[in-house]
Amino acid sequence: MVLALLSTPPAATHSPTSDPSPYLQPSPALVLMIAFLLGASDNSFNTSRTVLCALILPENIAQMYSMSKFFQPLTSSVIFFVAPSLSMTAHFQLGTFLCLLSLIFYWRAARNTRRVEKMARRLAEAVHLLSDDNHRIIGY
Repeated sequence: MVLALLSTPPAATHSPTSDPSPYLQPSPALVLMIAFLLGASDNSFNTSRTVLCALILPENIAQMYSMSKFFQPLTSSVIFFVAPSLSMTAHFQLGTFLCLLSLIFYWRAARNTRRVEKMARRLAEAVHLLSDDNHRIIGY
């Protein structure tokens, strides 16, 4: 997104312009690099979302994944319809805000998942210790 911001005139998203780009001159190589980086980040996001859905609610993974696959295109559609009325700077700020918001929620979900896994591990260890003590007391 930073490369797109630096190589696109601010008014280019909502009207034709002959303004020079702010910092980087657009070129086919730059456009391909931006497309590659956006595709790689989208792939990483989708992989992370799939893993997180499986960890948060393993018993309802299909429903959780379906909900996430519903809301991602919905959000993308809203951004695509709003983007032509925004400047490139506003589009970048909106994208940055949504990425930070997603990162905060991802971090909270990962932290909660780690906490639940740690409690489950402690419970399993306690059950194992109790079963070992019972075997020693009973004698087998």
